[in-house]
Amino acid sequence: MWACVSATSPRIRNQCRGEEPRTHGLRSCDDRLASYISTKASFPKVWQEASQNVETILWVTPAELEEVTHEVLGIFNRFRDRISDPSTRTEGSLPVEALMFTYPVRLPEGSQ
Repeated sequence: MWACVSATSPRIRNQCRGEEPRTHGLRSCDDRLASYISTKASFPKVWQEASQNVETILWVTPAELEEVTHEVLGIFNRFRDRISDPSTRTEGSLPVEALMFTYPVRLPEGSQ
């Protein structure tokens, strides 16, 4: 199970306080990441330390990958109400982009 949300969806616009994203899809994600990296030093130290950039390779079976996906989406979903209901947002919270891509990096041996 996975979900693709357009960068121009009402959900994303609401998270960013109505700011209109510049482009669709991955390109705007790249742009937002580059913008954060170039301005990171301007953020309070607590935000600089809390933000992460993690990329890894997992050696997993399809069943294990489904489990990883389910667990990570479970974490994301804990905060889902905050997207549409500002009253549920904790004081001091900001919209934070979290991306998840899971895909095999090569075909299984013996595959055509």
